[in-house]
Amino acid sequence: MNEQQDLLFELGCEELPPKNLLTLSNALLNNMLKGLDDAGLSYQNSISFSPEHPNISFSLFLQSILKPRF
Repeated sequence: MNEQQDLLFELGCEELPPKNLLTLSNALLNNMLKGLDDAGLSYQNSISFSPEHPNISFSLFLQSILKPRF
């Protein structure tokens, strides 16, 4: 039986330019998903929350990450 784990990842963005937050949030999500794929980890769903206000953090929620079988 495969083990599954959820992951909530938050990154503070108070020092980032507000006009770039959506672009940076999308880049963070894409790179995180690429890293999981490169590591052979699968996931059921991904959700990205980008802040409208610069004093809030980026959040990524990855649901049911499956550990690979070796």
